[in-house]
Amino acid sequence: MKNINQKDDQWIRKNFERLVEKYPGKYIAVAAGKYVLGQTRQEVEEKITQKVKKILPSVLQIPHKESLVCAL
Repeated sequence: MKNINQKDDQWIRKNFERLVEKYPGKYIAVAAGKYVLGQTRQEVEEKITQKVKKILPSVLQIPHKESLVCAL
């Protein structure tokens, strides 16, 4: 059984702006303080599970900056 690490979600929130600037459209997986980037969800899930076995990774597609702008 895999555990959830709340610190991974906190890391994503803390670094979200930088991720949007540098890696828009890519996928990121974070587990146990380690992260991997890739083009697909499957790719990052496979990469992170090779590095970290017992932690359920936090995975998301990093949005493009334009998609975060709200129209008023």
